[in-house]
Amino acid sequence: YTLGFNTWGTIKPFNEISSFDYNAYISMQKINSMRSKLITEYLITPDHDTLGSYIGKVENKGIEWLAGGRLEWKNIFYTGDYIHNFLSGAEVQYEANTGEGLVLDTVYNYYGVESQRRPYTFDSIPGQLLLSLYAEDKITGKFIFDFSLMFGFRYEMYRPKSINLNGIWGDGDLVDSHQGSFFNPRISLLTYFSSKSQLRINLGSSSKSPAMSLVYPPVSILKWRNPNSGMVEYFTFDKTVPNLQGYKTSQIEVSYDHKFFNKMGISLTAFYRERNNQPKYQDQPVFTEVNDNGKKVIYFVDEYSLSYNIGANQSKGLEFTFKTAQIKPLN
Repeated sequence: YTLGFNTWGTIKPFNEISSFDYNAYISMQKINSMRSKLITEYLITPDHDTLGSYIGKVENKGIEWLAGGRLEWKNIFYTGDYIHNFLSGAEVQYEANTGEGLVLDTVYNYYGVESQRRPYTFDSIPGQLLLSLYAEDKITGKFIFDFSLMFGFRYEMYRPKSINLNGIWGDGDLVDSHQGSFFNPRISLLTYFSSKSQLRINLGSSSKSPAMSLVYPPVSILKWRNPNSGMVEYFTFDKTVPNLQGYKTSQIEVSYDHKFFNKMGISLTAFYRERNNQPKYQDQPVFTEVNDNGKKVIYFVDEYSLSYNIGANQSKGLEFTFKTAQIKPLN
């Protein structure tokens, strides 16, 4: 079941032009689910019984929490013949899972005999607090041509932990955050050459926080049979990366739109996008040392994966769009 509360509204304390918009919400969802299936794999139980198949079961027990809100101030004013639509605001969101978590029998494993999946509690994973501050000014007017110019920014903080006053002078981030703080500027220009043609230019950056499942994944357990003793040994690895950072995408886009006879139109767009420091899995080899009749022998056991900020991506190109007015016989 799910319980939630949501409220929103507008406050106009000064005049009909300036206003505050707000919303706030909180919800909780109780989860208690179970899945089971027949696993047809060869299994030797702790009692040394041999099975050709068994019923695997996995349960998900917990409560998902989501809370947040936004407060935004809007105002319109003039500087000469130019109209300014200004807004600024703050947004906060908190997500967390609590409770018993993933419950499964590691012997009769739902994910298979050789699976590394193990039970874990949701309480072992901290909640995620996302905080952002933003401002924007949209200017409309005429300078040779009619135009609309917008410039603004968002300051994103992913799990903020402390204020760094040295950040005012550029020494580190103003707000220290576990998954990073990102300043994302944005500029867009729309120029109307005529009623039938216009130029659009957009450039800026955006950022994204890594999912908490990447920051705090379950432990990895590797099973290995010692070739000398014949005994099965287990290796456990903590895969948490509490300081895994978010990543940023920067882009620039230039577009030209033209309309012909009010019957058809074309758009030509050139773009370039670049993404850096995206979380990406990297395999870690595991070796062990065995004493074989007084001689040390190194064996390769297996691999497990950790997340690092090593992903990168670039994309660039041209896009051409052709549109017509409605073709009535074809609707």
